[in-house]
Amino acid sequence: MSSPFTALSLLLSALLSVLLLQHRAHAHQSISNPTPISRDVACRISNKQNCPGPCPTRDRRMDQTPNNPAAVVQRNGWLSVNTMANNHRGGFSRWTLVNVRDMYSKKWHDKNAFLWTCADLSVTKCTNRNHDRDCFYDNNDVYYRHQIQIPPVYKDGVYVLGWAWYGGGERWGDFGDYYDCMYIEVRGGPYWPAYQPIFYAGPSLSGRGGKCRSTVNRLGICWKEPCPDGGRWTSLQKPAEFSRGMPPTLPASRFRNPWRPKPRTYSSPFVTSLTIRSADYPGRVFTSTLMTRRAHVFITKRMRTTVTCEVSGHVKSVTFFVNGYQSRTDYSAPYSIAGDFYERRKRRHRFAPWKYGIDNAVVTLSCQAIGFDGTKHFANLELSSAF
Repeated sequence: MSSPFTALSLLLSALLSVLLLQHRAHAHQSISNPTPISRDVACRISNKQNCPGPCPTRDRRMDQTPNNPAAVVQRNGWLSVNTMANNHRGGFSRWTLVNVRDMYSKKWHDKNAFLWTCADLSVTKCTNRNHDRDCFYDNNDVYYRHQIQIPPVYKDGVYVLGWAWYGGGERWGDFGDYYDCMYIEVRGGPYWPAYQPIFYAGPSLSGRGGKCRSTVNRLGICWKEPCPDGGRWTSLQKPAEFSRGMPPTLPASRFRNPWRPKPRTYSSPFVTSLTIRSADYPGRVFTSTLMTRRAHVFITKRMRTTVTCEVSGHVKSVTFFVNGYQSRTDYSAPYSIAGDFYERRKRRHRFAPWKYGIDNAVVTLSCQAIGFDGTKHFANLELSSAF
């Protein structure tokens, strides 16, 4: 008969195994900001759970569409992208920019790759405000910051920015290829006939002498995880595309017909504001997109708050999203995240309280207005909160 100590040891071992498996599930680098098209726990690996790359095909965020790009940037302008370190160093990041219609085409991502970097660029410490977004799984509370310069060969329009991480490992690694994507809008800036893709090595955590520490130097070698060849020791390398010179230039003629939103009419819906207010005293506003796109507010559950979406135009419906998950659809004004009712005696609307609690985290709130003409309009509010 086993002793209580033996049973306790077995239980602790089982719990440790579960924790290690959970950690393994999240143990890879991933885009955290601007908002990617997939959720944080979504599959991003090339050969697992129907996620072949170059963009995730499942568990997509419902608030990320070409109508609601994660960022707007000029040609030749800079876009800051954060990637979660998740306790991992090494490898390469490859960046691509393709037409929306080509977002699931490996061929077009390969042809339109414009930047390669070491994956562990610009190590940055998290604060309480962005910890849950950028550093949730990292034991050292750090993330990597990438400064992406948009090539000046893209016409005004919406495109898909593709990211891939491959070759990761500190001394040894067997990681597969990981992918993610986001919608971005290119608007304004200089226009060139062609652009030369580049490789940028650092400063990075593990790179040295213009090279990156990696197990492999190109995508596709480790097409599944663990890597088919059983894993490799890391070494200082350049991407294969730069091992014997430079890759071909990107011609502007390739990007003549980008995706553009459906033309809007005078009756198309337009979100004028996304607002957090008191459910009992709606005139009391905590924050709104009329003031800022990012806010830090202190709210307790006892304060009974709601989220409202103010819309102009001919509106068919308004849908609310919390961190990419659909929360509620409202078909009549006033549009609110938890519903409302009319007090006939006082001749006013009262709002049901929003029952959502999260402690010291960054929460992305979105509302989408759909018009009878089929057009859509979004508003987003990044809320750093202490519920």
